[in-house]
Amino acid sequence: MRLLDAKLSEDGCSTELLSVIKTVLAGCKKISNILSSGDFSYIPLDSFGVQQVNEKEPLNTISNNILKDLLVDLCVVKAVASKEEEQILSINEEGKFLVSFDPLDGYSNVEVNGPVGTIFSITSSTDWLSSFNEQQFNKPGELIRAAGFVLYGPATSLVLTTGTGTHIYTFSREFGDFVLWRENIAIPKDSREFSVNLARQRYWPENVKKYVKHFTDGRYGVGRKDYSLRYVGSFVGEVYRILCRGGVFLYPQEGTRRQYLGNGKLKLLYKVMPMAFIAEQANGLAYADQMRVLDIVPNSVKQRAPLIIGSKNEVERYFKNEKQGKSNAQE
Repeated sequence: MRLLDAKLSEDGCSTELLSVIKTVLAGCKKISNILSSGDFSYIPLDSFGVQQVNEKEPLNTISNNILKDLLVDLCVVKAVASKEEEQILSINEEGKFLVSFDPLDGYSNVEVNGPVGTIFSITSSTDWLSSFNEQQFNKPGELIRAAGFVLYGPATSLVLTTGTGTHIYTFSREFGDFVLWRENIAIPKDSREFSVNLARQRYWPENVKKYVKHFTDGRYGVGRKDYSLRYVGSFVGEVYRILCRGGVFLYPQEGTRRQYLGNGKLKLLYKVMPMAFIAEQANGLAYADQMRVLDIVPNSVKQRAPLIIGSKNEVERYFKNEKQGKSNAQE
């Protein structure tokens, strides 16, 4: 049995980076305790169609404040960006790290006791820009020093990479810490599972429809094998399943009926880039449009991106299909 500290030290994690990771995870432990308390007054007012007498702050707000309040005490952190905040939070202009996070991915799943989680990434601060300027977060994913997510499910599980492979830990209440469960995860190159919201296919470009059709056609399609659809409506849940047994998750760009999805729905900084780093460290791939996610330089902390992530051969098949579709559209 190996605890988190021992594994990170073995992987060459610096003391300063370890302090940031441990601080984020201290917040995640608090969030886990709240989620497992069974206190439904945290759920939004009309979730069950009834008035809650003692409604509290929404859980995503509470989770955000927990993480933010812990990180402000770290002098090695230069600034923090949260999906729930309009502005970045400046901490220490001499700090070495930038921290970004989605405090509670899949928040709408809380009322049905579905999977939710916290996604985070830690990037080196390598420029002179003032900590009050969000442009410092506009860095390619290649500069990520650590990325992970905590899945609050039947067990509280941590998926973490510091660039030396992706590992899965489970939270032990006995030790009060995360214990290594699976080391050096390797996503299978091929899979028989896919995850996408088929109800939205009427908004997809034709090349995306064509790609998804090879799943639904099964043994009678170009793939010559049957696939199973898995969709839980939670990004952390989808990626965790892919890490454990392969598959792909797809959230493509959509048509003009929902303009904000023209470039995808998922936030690049808070969701897409951390998960891409995790996937690549686990022998998987992640693409946005025709570009490798980790090569993208965000133009804003609010930027969105389409995404396919998971088993290498399936992602490459999608990339080739999309490239062909774009080529045909230009002719």
